[in-house]
Amino acid sequence: MTERTIELPHPPAPLPLDAPLGPFSTIRVLRRNPIETWTKAHFELPIIVGPSILGMTAVVNDPAAIRRVLVDNATNYRKDALQKRALGPALRDGLLEAEGEEWRVQRRTLAPLLTPKTVDSFAPAVNAAAEDFVNRLMHLREGLVLDVQLEMARVTLDVLGRTIFSDGLERDFDEIAFAVSRIVATVGRLDPFDILDFPEWIPRLGKLGGRRAQAFFASLVESLIARRKRLLARNKASAPRDILTLLLEAQDPQTGAGLSDPQIKSNIQTFIAAGHETTANALTWSLFLLSSRLSQLSFNVVTCWRQRGSV
Repeated sequence: MTERTIELPHPPAPLPLDAPLGPFSTIRVLRRNPIETWTKAHFELPIIVGPSILGMTAVVNDPAAIRRVLVDNATNYRKDALQKRALGPALRDGLLEAEGEEWRVQRRTLAPLLTPKTVDSFAPAVNAAAEDFVNRLMHLREGLVLDVQLEMARVTLDVLGRTIFSDGLERDFDEIAFAVSRIVATVGRLDPFDILDFPEWIPRLGKLGGRRAQAFFASLVESLIARRKRLLARNKASAPRDILTLLLEAQDPQTGAGLSDPQIKSNIQTFIAAGHETTANALTWSLFLLSSRLSQLSFNVVTCWRQRGSV
């Protein structure tokens, strides 16, 4: 008996270039997906350094060199103006953009939020979001086609809402989901005007929608922070032990100082920007690979049965 296999579909992935792109092609591709400007050398060499339209750049793949850049000698590698413009003003006061002593203070202050015990405490909220998602799927009509990536984006946003603002978001979920998707689509996106170092007062057309969404979301977060502060002042024991409460109560273990409201707001937006699309894409990939593997196993089982004359 021989086992037959089927060729599984593969999602699109950028192919490494044989040679660098020209300046105009680089600007166009950077706007779409920066990694598509990389050559084979960027994936194969431990360290590659050279001039580009962004200035002198380095891509570091060697583990020891990565540790030197991010840990051992981090003060020598500061975020440049282009990177800060791409991330935008919304994250300016948070841990992601902080550097030097400001970073160390925030890192010490936020460390208790990232311990295994604290993270484990959010497992019930994650499980509840997953169960609600499965129950919703079970009630959809048979044969309905869904965009899995969009569904995973909704699930991850639901988890973020339950773990950061567990007492409710005060707004329509779809309205918030749309704003978050617009923010994620523009945060970190390179605009040609940024690449060419145009003054910041010149509008970036590709980011206008993101700015409106950012203003909406910033207003929402400010309102939720104010509501939680009132609850903590009125009855601390009744406040949920979610990420928002932990941020409001966080203190630097060396000085006892807490986080300012702008820092809390920026870190919340950082958590959402960093944890929404990335987690949704990871879940989408996982489901794709799982379904592909199950399809292959099912095909092999049916083939074996047929060869045995069972069907």
